[in-house]
Amino acid sequence: MAVAKGAGIATAFNAPLGCAAYSVETMIRRANLRITLLTLGVGATAVAVAWLLVGPYPNFRVEGLGYAGFFELVLYLALGACVALVTALQVPTIAATVRLLALRRIPYTARGALIGAAIGLLTWFAPVTVGPGTPLAQSVIDGHFGVSMLALILITRFVLGPISIAAGTPGGFFTPMLTLGALVGAILGGLVDGIPGTSITPAAFAIVGMGAALATVTRAPFTGVLLTIETTGAFPLLLPMTVAVFGAAFVTHALQTPSLDRALGEPG
Repeated sequence: MAVAKGAGIATAFNAPLGCAAYSVETMIRRANLRITLLTLGVGATAVAVAWLLVGPYPNFRVEGLGYAGFFELVLYLALGACVALVTALQVPTIAATVRLLALRRIPYTARGALIGAAIGLLTWFAPVTVGPGTPLAQSVIDGHFGVSMLALILITRFVLGPISIAAGTPGGFFTPMLTLGALVGAILGGLVDGIPGTSITPAAFAIVGMGAALATVTRAPFTGVLLTIETTGAFPLLLPMTVAVFGAAFVTHALQTPSLDRALGEPG
């Protein structure tokens, strides 16, 4: 199961290394050379087959990223802490929303229909705020929104996440959390952009925010770093992302924020 689930992650995110880290950190939760090698082999094979079908391209297009200076790493550390704070609010909000609707004993069909209708209306009036997350995250990375618009989208997505999961229909939380992290990163990146002596861009902050958000919601730091680097191809951000994930993990541990699967009472 660990190998198969890792292969699915590898295919979805073009991340054979990230899939191996995910299997070890979240599925078996211990170092196991045999399963790690199996996951690497199966994940690499799955990604190779996917390349035959869709081409060898990262999921997100990223251009013009530079390497961070020493003092800029402090800002990336602060970014990781901020993402962890948002996650610390999002995870219990999701769990509370799911439990609230379950206590009211609303049938899954009625619950899904009501939530789907509400999100359908929001799609009609504000289509940019909804969707699977990948196109929105790409737009955030490309800098299509100002800070105020990013803040509005962040608030909307923060509310939509718990409501969508509470619908009780099959779905995931990887891409929504990547999107949430990208929004937080882009907002902070827009605020610090232009600080003398730095070359930080909102796009770089958005990508690093993606990794920090994924690492905190899964409680899997290596998965957050490797999966985000592979799915974006943003290898110059490896060190900043590692620093940000460290900051996020420190805050998450201090606040004792549970992973999403544990908050929902699901097996991790």
